[in-house]
Amino acid sequence: DEAVGLLGKSDAQTLVRRRFASLPRDAEMALEFLAVAGQPLGFHKIQMLTRIMPQDLLRSLSLLRGQGWICSQSSTNDSDVEVAHERFRKVIVQGIPQDRLWRRHARIARILSNETPPPWSRVAKHYWTANRFPEAAACYTQAARDAAACGAIEEALMFLERAWHPSLVRTFVERQSPLRLHADCLANIGSSQAAAEIYQGLAEELDGQQRLLVRCLAGEQWICAGQPEIGIQLLRETLDSCGVRQPSSSRLASLARIATAFLTRQRRPDADPSIAKPLGEIDACMNRLAAPLTFFESELGQQLIVRNAQLARRQGGLSDRTQAVLRVGVLLSFAGRPMRLAAARKMRLGRQLAIQSGQESGLATWNFSMFIWYVQQGNIKRTIQHACLLYT
Repeated sequence: DEAVGLLGKSDAQTLVRRRFASLPRDAEMALEFLAVAGQPLGFHKIQMLTRIMPQDLLRSLSLLRGQGWICSQSSTNDSDVEVAHERFRKVIVQGIPQDRLWRRHARIARILSNETPPPWSRVAKHYWTANRFPEAAACYTQAARDAAACGAIEEALMFLERAWHPSLVRTFVERQSPLRLHADCLANIGSSQAAAEIYQGLAEELDGQQRLLVRCLAGEQWICAGQPEIGIQLLRETLDSCGVRQPSSSRLASLARIATAFLTRQRRPDADPSIAKPLGEIDACMNRLAAPLTFFESELGQQLIVRNAQLARRQGGLSDRTQAVLRVGVLLSFAGRPMRLAAARKMRLGRQLAIQSGQESGLATWNFSMFIWYVQQGNIKRTIQHACLLYT
């Protein structure tokens, strides 16, 4: 800083370039990689980047440290080192020919990608600066996937935005994964209409089970966005594949008929939730949709609740079984006095499963189920008690 004040910015940069040009070749290469990396690097990583023999690299780093080019947190040889001053780093990078600079960035990206786990966002940034846009896009997508898995949805969306470049031409197969991830992230933060539009666009280019799944997700998000007509229309194909169909006759099956069919169906012992096969993506989506669908398409929702309850006895975790049992309990409670005892048993079992699962979602579903139960009973005190628990 003192030198810049005395010499002026232009003279200081010229002095740095002269000092840099006078360095031995090995020291110059090591300093170049450190400047391009823009972060501290360990001895082993510098050696991999430069391919300089260990003893020669030790001498070069010692020279650079002695001349004040680099610094480290400790004096040991294995400590990470970095360029000592940001002004040094900028001047060095500006003096590197463009083709060589791109090669430096690409090599740093390849070496960083071998770390466990790889720092995908940093790898992507180096590939992007090296004009390697396909590799950068793939790394940004992976960084977004990792961020989403940790719950950092806003960060994931930022990485996904960076993964697109005007000059990048992708096939549908290459676009499918980042688009699906983008829609999943938007759904996670409540941007339901934007998510639904992406899911719906994807469904038009898919077939088979993938098409069913994405249409199901699109339908779910349209319902969340307050447009149930569009959502239910998209769900028809998936519901049909699950055996849940709109009755063709004008005489709808009654709640009692559905409940009786569920209760009298041949039973097998429930699978252990700890070892049961997890629900597939379509079944998980159907499980989430059962309750809201009941409000918009009563008959379809009721059939879906019964279907999910049967499935949850064989597949899914404890949380899935808790949700299914409690929903059936609510369904039975509406089937009249003959089904009240069966409904009460389901409510008790649901509470036990909710406590056993230890998940807030299970306990919230139980509170909501009991809220409905006590509304039916006309028990105002208990109704208010469970309503308050829902908001605490």
